[in-house]
Amino acid sequence: MPPHRSCEIPFALLTEWIATGYPLVAELARLHDVEYVDLPAGHWLQFTRPAELGAAILAGVGRTA
Repeated sequence: MPPHRSCEIPFALLTEWIATGYPLVAELARLHDVEYVDLPAGHWLQFTRPAELGAAILAGVGRTA
């Protein structure tokens, strides 16, 4: 499964919420074989950090090929 991008919530906090059953991330807790990647930039990554977003997407595609 390709990695999921964490843009506004740091990876460490996200995994803590998943582990404690926080309702906001209940659906993420159902995912298996996933890698989370911090890419702090807020919304609209394609405008604020296009190079980093593209590199992260390409890295994920390479792992699933």
